[in-house]
Amino acid sequence: MPVAMDNMRFFRAGPAALIARLCDVLKIAEIIDAVVEWDPVQCHLSPGNRVKALIINLLVDREALYHVERFYENQDLEVLFGAEQQVRPED
Repeated sequence: MPVAMDNMRFFRAGPAALIARLCDVLKIAEIIDAVVEWDPVQCHLSPGNRVKALIINLLVDREALYHVERFYENQDLEVLFGAEQQVRPED
């Protein structure tokens, strides 16, 4: 049975997933979220996950801060941040 590929997105597998997992093992996001006050109503992404995103970007592609969104448009965000987070590139 042929599969329609119109709805599929393909991502380049690179070091981002390994770096994200290392951040998870080191509990970087959890540690930062525990010490920084933030309002989940106003911010979709926690400060810890924002730092994790910057670490991944810095070690993989080193985009300027105003280009980080463009970097994450080409990454599998579910693999990097988990499906439950529902992270978008603009976050």
